[in-house]
Amino acid sequence: MEKNELLQKLNQAHDLIIECLEGLGKNGGRESIKTVRTEGKKKGDLLAEVDFEKPIRPYIGEYTKDKSGPKKFTLLVAYLTKGDVSQSVLLSEVKKQWNRMKSLLGGNFNRFYSSQAKDKDWVYSPKQGLYTLRPKWKDALN
Repeated sequence: MEKNELLQKLNQAHDLIIECLEGLGKNGGRESIKTVRTEGKKKGDLLAEVDFEKPIRPYIGEYTKDKSGPKKFTLLVAYLTKGDVSQSVLLSEVKKQWNRMKSLLGGNFNRFYSSQAKDKDWVYSPKQGLYTLRPKWKDALN
């Protein structure tokens, strides 16, 4: 390709990009560009906002809404350990808390949830009936 052809194609691409950005929002798309760029930061932002000092019911209501059973299990373990991967919690305590909040968690506790959470490497069971968070537990926030 000649230099003129390349410049013409680059100008066309530039015009198309500007048109797309303007279609995203006001200010020549700049406001939307910022939004698009920060979408990948949601996980870290959400983790920074996790409030383990909240009472358990508001915590569960906020962080487990529209989540799967294994994610709910992981987030309940996270609450009980205050997000500390060095702390452990008894399965009996998780079940007890779960069954106190059936309406918020969508029904009875199911052992399948803990198995799936282990499979996803969100929790670890060093011995039967004991659960510890794994570093990847934060993935359950998404």
